[in-house]
Amino acid sequence: MDDKIKKQVLRRLDYGLYIATAASGQHTVATTVTWVSQVSFEPPLIMVAMRNEGHTLEVCRKAGAFALHVIGEHQKDMAAAFFKAPVVEGNTLSGYVFEPGDITRAPILEDPPAWIEAMVEDSFPVGDHTIIIGRVVGAGLRDPDVSPLTLSDTSWHYGG
Repeated sequence: MDDKIKKQVLRRLDYGLYIATAASGQHTVATTVTWVSQVSFEPPLIMVAMRNEGHTLEVCRKAGAFALHVIGEHQKDMAAAFFKAPVVEGNTLSGYVFEPGDITRAPILEDPPAWIEAMVEDSFPVGDHTIIIGRVVGAGLRDPDVSPLTLSDTSWHYGG
């Protein structure tokens, strides 16, 4: 297999951009993720792939819960803000206001058009990432008219 072609083909798989958040004890975390999918109608389950060495994965596991935010097509700057560990100041993460989720207590950011609260059902390592399976226990929709931001809307790549 030609590695250059493999990389080009895998980068043609398009993904949305999302922000995953979690909180446990003194730790409040957030990261931009792309590998996300619904995996069951009943019960409603989603999966999120998180890097194994990421702090968000560790806090998500400890909390047993997380929130997943859909980023709007006009919010590329927000996605970029969570490529690195967020600065937590009061009720902001890297300058974005949040409040604890009603069910999970995971940070719910004010700016994204939609979000999900999920309880961790299972997790398993797969290569350099870990798949987290979350049972959807809450959801919010601020703006149903906003289209989600996808990797193909940006010059960024995550895959290959």
